[in-house]
Amino acid sequence: MKRSPSIKFILFILLLLSSFYPIGFDKNLSNKKDLRGTNSNIINDPYRNTVKTSISPDKFSTFDLDIEFNEDSASVDGNLTLELYNNDERSFDRIPFHLYLAGMQYIERPGNIEIYSVSQIDSEAVDLSYEITQENQILWVTLDNDLKPDSTVTLDIDFKAFLPDGGIDRANFHGSDENQTKIYKFSHFYPIPAVYDSYDGWNNDSYLSLGDPFYFDMGYYSMDVEIPDDMVIAATGRLVDRILGEDTIVYNFEPLQPVREITFSVSRYFLCESKLVNGVNISTYYLPISRNSWSGNALEYGSNALTLFSKTFGEYPYNSFNVVEEHTQYGGMEYPCQVYITGDYPDYLESIIVHETAHQWWYNLVHNDEVDQGFLDEGLVEWSVGYYGEKHYNSWEYFQGSYSYLDRVRNYYTNYERASKINQSVYEFSQNDMDYWFVAYRKTPLILQKLRFIVGNETFIKSLGHYFEKYKYSIVFLSDFQASIEEIYGEDLNWFFLPWFNNNYLPKYSFKEVKFDQESSNLTFVVESINQDLNDFEYSQEVPLQIYDSANNIIYDKEIWINGTQKISLSLSESPKEIRLVYNEYVLVQFERNQDPYLSYTMGAVYGFPIISLIFFLTIIISLTILFFNSKVNKKESRIRG
Repeated sequence: MKRSPSIKFILFILLLLSSFYPIGFDKNLSNKKDLRGTNSNIINDPYRNTVKTSISPDKFSTFDLDIEFNEDSASVDGNLTLELYNNDERSFDRIPFHLYLAGMQYIERPGNIEIYSVSQIDSEAVDLSYEITQENQILWVTLDNDLKPDSTVTLDIDFKAFLPDGGIDRANFHGSDENQTKIYKFSHFYPIPAVYDSYDGWNNDSYLSLGDPFYFDMGYYSMDVEIPDDMVIAATGRLVDRILGEDTIVYNFEPLQPVREITFSVSRYFLCESKLVNGVNISTYYLPISRNSWSGNALEYGSNALTLFSKTFGEYPYNSFNVVEEHTQYGGMEYPCQVYITGDYPDYLESIIVHETAHQWWYNLVHNDEVDQGFLDEGLVEWSVGYYGEKHYNSWEYFQGSYSYLDRVRNYYTNYERASKINQSVYEFSQNDMDYWFVAYRKTPLILQKLRFIVGNETFIKSLGHYFEKYKYSIVFLSDFQASIEEIYGEDLNWFFLPWFNNNYLPKYSFKEVKFDQESSNLTFVVESINQDLNDFEYSQEVPLQIYDSANNIIYDKEIWINGTQKISLSLSESPKEIRLVYNEYVLVQFERNQDPYLSYTMGAVYGFPIISLIFFLTIIISLTILFFNSKVNKKESRIRG
């Protein structure tokens, strides 16, 4: 008997169809990525209690600087008379000072601060012993007697500071006279006392290229700077006096209120524009080569930012603010009353000026340890840049262009396969192979924007003002920021701060155990938090849930709370066809490549059993049946032939 080939053909087609069925019922379950990283124990936030205590929050050290600029050697001869106030609750017999210039990048000549002498001034001057450690970056001064709490000691330090060459780091000399671009920028050019706190003890970290390695107490400053009379100077604080010499001018600058540090920059070629805004003299200093992009614009951007942030966060307490062009590999750098902006990126001039201006509030006036929690001020500053964009251009994402904060953060793991925990030190970012720039400048501001949505715009803005007023001139930690929000919001926010600031990965969801009972019209399903075991804390967030019927009509549209892995039970008026979690701007999740802005699950007609699953199992049953009967036919033919 000759068999028809149609049976083989049908069998082949059925098996072929079944081969296209994916393993599992949800594509998100079948495509779990092997995320790098392991579980760790629950972290007790070391910053939950503020670790920087102050005996008298309104008492500060006093710095008197006498500086002579030497153009030929790109250096200054300096004297610092420091009345050092001990605002801590313990005595000290030694004080460390930062000598940052020795750690900065250069091309041919490194920076350095040479110490000539250190003395303690009581009734008379007493020479003190000192040593310089950590690759010439820390000066340890041994006091003649212990500095007790709520007491002062007067120190006199003679020094010489050499700028590093090249337009690379935060202090440098660079440019040429031929094209009128030479600038001498002095920052961190004098011995700066380190901060003591109960978490680190003395914070005597060396200079770091990653992040901003600065952590300073407030101080009252007065600075005399002698420069050639044909040069222009921009410096921290108001200009109090000018003394004309034979071919030099001595300028005296004093900030109206205490500041974290002081800086100045000199050039023969600076062009200056100024205007008075709400009692603040705002000035810009730029090179002739940058005239087209800077003239008028830089002054407007600085004025707009200072005005908005004064109105929103709290009044800017000084009477001067300078925006100064610099040579650097950075976009810009913040200092009290004076910010530096590169001339290399004219298309980003506005956003960089706004960013550095916001640092007057979040760095100078409200300060944090930028080594341990540098994300705090940078995150707030970047959020503030977005707020400026919202007020001036109707979009918080305005300065992000085509690649928004939301897109960057959601797609970060897929693009780079790296974790992105926020609450960690600069050292930990390096040790854990994480991107500090992304976390501080992109993820943190988006988390703050999410917090704004949760507590409400009015509450969030009011909280920032409260935070500023409460901690102005002080040092803060993440816990202080959280407490400020809670005090205005009126509720505990641990459920938000712990996961969003301490977890390595964003949440990633999938649907499981989806069932619909037609008799009771009850839909049940589980939203699984796939990354939950990779994180230390369970995420909670509100996510829009939409349910569609077979005609594509929405039969359910509400926001639901998803707390980790969450089981959902709903009573519906119609049979569901599709379930969606909609990832709008409120929702932060880890995206797959080219993922739609929602998570979808399509249901079958039998108690929520997916139709493709039904086809798969029917295909298997039919295939097995055909094989069985085909085997019977083969046996029968064998008996006939036998």
